[in-house]
Amino acid sequence: MMLLRKTLHHTFYKQYRKEFPWLATRVIKGSYRDVLRRVKSFKELKRKGKAKTDKPTVRRVTITFSDSQDWKLENGTI
Repeated sequence: MMLLRKTLHHTFYKQYRKEFPWLATRVIKGSYRDVLRRVKSFKELKRKGKAKTDKPTVRRVTITFSDSQDWKLENGTI
């Protein structure tokens, strides 16, 4: 079963918003994209027999800002 971003949004957005009201929507959506990449990668590794565990594990947490137009770099700072 392929999880789509829309399905993830409907499933988790209210929960994220309630628990982390200060997070921008683009950060929450970035987390969906990160989850989808990790799951896809894990499934591929498992299919090839290279997965080390039965379930995917998260070793590093990442935050992705996909909207570069919202950020401006001046004198080396955002």
